[in-house]
Amino acid sequence: MFGYEPQEFRGRVEEWEAHLHPADLPRVRARQEAVLASGENLIHHEYRVRCKDGTYRWVLDRGKVIERDAAGQPVRLIGTFTDLTEIRRTHQRLALLEAALQAMPAGIVITDPSGRVEWVNAGFSRLTGYSASEVIGANPRLLKSGHHPPEFYAQLWRTILRGEVWSGELVNRRKDGTDYHEHMIIAPVSHGAEGTTHFVAIKQDVTERRQMEQQLLRAQRMEGIGLLAGGIAHDLNNVLAPILLSVELLRMRCQNPADRRTLEVVESAARRGTGVVRQVLTFARGIDGERAPLRPRDLIRELVLMIEETFPRDIDIRRDVADDTPMIRGDATQLHQVLLNLAVNARDAMPNGGTLVFAAHGEELRSRRVSFMGEIPPGSYVVLSVQDTGQGMSAEVRERIFEPFFTTKPRGKGTGLGLPTVLGIVRSHGGFIQLDSQPGTGSVFRIYLPAMPPEDTHSTPPIAGPALAGCGRTVVVCDDEAPVREIAGVVLRQAGFQVLEATNGREAVELFTARRGEIDVVLMDIMMPLMTGDRAAAEMLRVRPDLPLVLMSGLMDHEAVHAALSNVGAKSPPLLRKPFTAHDLLAVMGQVLGAGAKPATA
Repeated sequence: MFGYEPQEFRGRVEEWEAHLHPADLPRVRARQEAVLASGENLIHHEYRVRCKDGTYRWVLDRGKVIERDAAGQPVRLIGTFTDLTEIRRTHQRLALLEAALQAMPAGIVITDPSGRVEWVNAGFSRLTGYSASEVIGANPRLLKSGHHPPEFYAQLWRTILRGEVWSGELVNRRKDGTDYHEHMIIAPVSHGAEGTTHFVAIKQDVTERRQMEQQLLRAQRMEGIGLLAGGIAHDLNNVLAPILLSVELLRMRCQNPADRRTLEVVESAARRGTGVVRQVLTFARGIDGERAPLRPRDLIRELVLMIEETFPRDIDIRRDVADDTPMIRGDATQLHQVLLNLAVNARDAMPNGGTLVFAAHGEELRSRRVSFMGEIPPGSYVVLSVQDTGQGMSAEVRERIFEPFFTTKPRGKGTGLGLPTVLGIVRSHGGFIQLDSQPGTGSVFRIYLPAMPPEDTHSTPPIAGPALAGCGRTVVVCDDEAPVREIAGVVLRQAGFQVLEATNGREAVELFTARRGEIDVVLMDIMMPLMTGDRAAAEMLRVRPDLPLVLMSGLMDHEAVHAALSNVGAKSPPLLRKPFTAHDLLAVMGQVLGAGAKPATA
């Protein structure tokens, strides 16, 4: 055991003690003296002994006094040494392994063959909320969430009972009742002929990863929606453009009040369609709209007229707008979207009916005020508010409502993008949001928007100039959409222009090359087959740099339009956005023709 020859020991206690580990010697002496002094005959302790090669071995020393003198003092002992070195090393390794398993962030569970829990680590408790004492002796089925059918668990058991490792994802339920996603690996442990003696399960929380994956998929869907919306917007603007142009032409011919009223309805519907297109693109792609002075009373009135026809009849919809409410500068479509999103959330919070109030008033802040978007600085504001008598929100929900993809609505009922969109629009308008809500008491959202100074709201609008006369000038109208091309041609002919039509950029270049000396101005769409309008315009300008040119487009993507305008040349031509009116068309013609434009004469 120790490597010594028998003759190397003469049995002296001092000689033996010289071979004990210095750290163990005081303890061994004290224990031995205590036992012998007490009259006990048995000695039992563990310590280290130095071997002949200089190493130490742990031993279990069991001794017995077999002879005492007349005074009762021990004379002779016999005993045994058991080598504990490997056992202690094994215990140390096991202690290290358990410490490592306890430190692992993943949850680890060891069960017997029937599934009864025998051991769990701290990671399991952190993951599930159950302490070791609560689950040892229990069955892991206490984590079941109800999201998986019985066949799911049956397949799992069939796999591990065959001695195979099972790996997969499942939804489990914590002690506090919340569900979480976990990736679990279950490995059978067998000992030869004994078969499977235990199962070891490793559980990793993948809830955050799954949420990120879902957000990525939603973002990809939103990107796809944005691309689709861009194409739809281009097509719809091409559809709406001839409608608006035709309305103006027909209005000049109609004297019957009923017919003129019908035309007003058509024009209003077409303009509303334009607004809807812009709203879809604002939501899907963040397209900025045009800012103009707006009356809060008109914003709220238009929204209420719409939702009164669509919201449940058991919701009482009211308006409360102060007479002295200042005007604001903003995009009407985007602000309608803000109010509509808040209204829809309010409707969903009142499944059994209630009261929904839209209000607006001016407010002069003398000191800073707290909001969801930081402190509101002092100044003049218009406060738009949406108040409901619904279910209200807890503090936890209030803290997260503006997070993208966060929603309290059932799956399929909400995207979690409504309020983040509201936040983005309000921020882009230089505004702030306040929220007051408690469970059972309803909610009120207050939107603070900068009020326009009175001098801006009372400024005199510019007076439109006289109608442009074509005076026989020749204009090339190039568009692959026949209705746009034809109706624009009618408007220009009525204004006195000679009109040449082309269906694509290549055809327009060929027409320009053939009749270069006759052409006074070119009206060109950007997106066309065979050759785009910007490329065609660039070729024309290389031949005739002073050619008056107007580009038109139904695209709502500012970057794409800017790139197209940049392709034409150093000086970008005017852009006419579809749908446009006859007045818009003739005004831009006057702009590019400059002093050559003459007032129409009778």
